Amino acid sequence: MKKFKCLLSLVMVLAMLVCLCACSQPAEPTTTQNNNGNTQSDSTAPKYDFGGKTIKIAIWYEPEIPNLGDSDSEDAWYYSLKHAAEEFNCEIEWIVDTQEAHFSNFIQKSLGGEVYADIMMCHSWNYVSLIKQGLILPTTEYVANAPDAERWNQSTYVLNGENWGLMPVEQNYVPTNYFLVNTKLLNSLGLENPQELAREGKWDWETFRRYCAEATDPSKEQYGVGCFMLAHMLKTGNDFSYAIKDENGVYQNAFTHPSTHSQAMEVLELIQRMALEDKSVLGAWTDGQEAMNESLNAFKDGKLLFAYYPSPSSLKKAGFTDYSVVTVPMGPSAAQLHDTVEAFAFWCLPKESSFTAEERAAFWMEAKRIWDPADEEGYYEESEESRLEELLDEDYINREDVQFLLDMGKNMELLPDVSVSWGSLIADDIFGAVIRGDSTPAAVIEKTAGEVQAKIDETYN
Repeated sequence: MKKFKCLLSLVMVLAMLVCLCACSQPAEPTTTQNNNGNTQSDSTAPKYDFGGKTIKIAIWYEPEIPNLGDSDSEDAWYYSLKHAAEEFNCEIEWIVDTQEAHFSNFIQKSLGGEVYADIMMCHSWNYVSLIKQGLILPTTEYVANAPDAERWNQSTYVLNGENWGLMPVEQNYVPTNYFLVNTKLLNSLGLENPQELAREGKWDWETFRRYCAEATDPSKEQYGVGCFMLAHMLKTGNDFSYAIKDENGVYQNAFTHPSTHSQAMEVLELIQRMALEDKSVLGAWTDGQEAMNESLNAFKDGKLLFAYYPSPSSLKKAGFTDYSVVTVPMGPSAAQLHDTVEAFAFWCLPKESSFTAEERAAFWMEAKRIWDPADEEGYYEESEESRLEELLDEDYINREDVQFLLDMGKNMELLPDVSVSWGSLIADDIFGAVIRGDSTPAAVIEKTAGEVQAKIDETYN
């Protein structure tokens, strides 16, 4: 079955390897929220008559266009969009292009005062720039004042105190930051399933390090964890982000800022000990296609206990079954486990349109409330069981794995992370240098401080 996603899947985004290019996401959350809201309609939601005009919706990811017959959730999305068009008396035109052409055409037309689309799929890799140019509009008032405001995401797409997205809170949320576990290797080592430890709040850095060390046997070219995305997973588990907003509203280098410096050192020192003392880390590069391939191949060969891989569905389709999943281990500075999103796509409102922002917001929010004529209440609610079956069908090997993810996601907060085009600065000059033993955590922080701050300033300040 094809997944319907109220939030364009982060897994898909990672599979597109956006994050491999270090395209993180800028966001300034005004609040946090868990991810189990089921979006409902409300009769007090505003309606407008568009007089039969055409509303243009622009995307680069064609599966966003709903088709009948792929899944119950996609059928519901199809009928919901049809229902919204009837309610607002309008036609719908989809504009589909490559991602590069999508944004290029949008910027060119918008700067010339032309309408590219009335509703558009936006991406975190450039939305700060679009906001600075005044090309997209804030959605804060429409989301916050909606009769079902609690059903709309008011944290992930926030920058400078304004919401820029029109996105429902995702139903039956599952964590996007995780490690795959080689079950054959885990069982041969006689180690307890880390899922049980995670459920009990005992899946921490110390335990993770011990598991990786016990799995390591250089004579067999066997290691505990792959380097690919390791730093990202660990920083997420320690509530650390590369930039932090100070009391004056200015983004600062979090490696050097007094309030977060210790968290940065904890991440770097753990990686240093695992790589140089335990020798349990495979590779020396935390991002990129080569690093991902090295980690994946070793994992499939049974030579790696833990690996991050953005598309477990491809493992299942290939017939590989020796894998399970576990959330990231919790670091010493984390009060609880969070999920952070760096690469994401979202629906936004272009400035140039023949419809008002209020009209477009009302139309799209009605469409995204998911009207379903098959339901007596008229609105589709994705059940936990249907979500479980969908994930089991596509991504995972057994029900226990999917139930674990669903259970962990119920009380997990989704927090936005910053988005800066780092190049090799973070992956190699900081983490790579420490993993290889070329420098120490304190030295790499000092050496790169100015360049890190300059990158942050270029994007945010």
